[in-house]
Amino acid sequence: MSSPILIIEEGPFSRVCAALLAEDGHTVQIVGAEATSLHRALSSDADSASLIVASYPVGHDVLKLLKGSKVPTIMLLNCIDRDMVHVLVESRNICCMVKPLDYRKFRLVVQDALAGSFRERGEVLVD
Repeated sequence: MSSPILIIEEGPFSRVCAALLAEDGHTVQIVGAEATSLHRALSSDADSASLIVASYPVGHDVLKLLKGSKVPTIMLLNCIDRDMVHVLVESRNICCMVKPLDYRKFRLVVQDALAGSFRERGEVLVD
């Protein structure tokens, strides 16, 4: 069984993302927005997550925790601000998508992330 996609809890929106990904056959786990919940989920074993989906700024602490991590992350934004640009410059495996999401494209970005393209290309994608 593959590692789950971890979605950081952000109310109904995170449940919509989880439902879409589950419909595509992915194992999904929603974790609390506090960094300790994610740290606990990630430290359960070496392959504890295949992808992390979080919303910014809710996921800001998540980014600090993931610095240097090999787990690809999709950060969903209302807009791109200076703090987020700074984070993106330092990261190789984060993709940002601006809300409202094109869910078809979101599903394609998830497939790219799971295929390892973020790490292979070492680039940041902004939608």
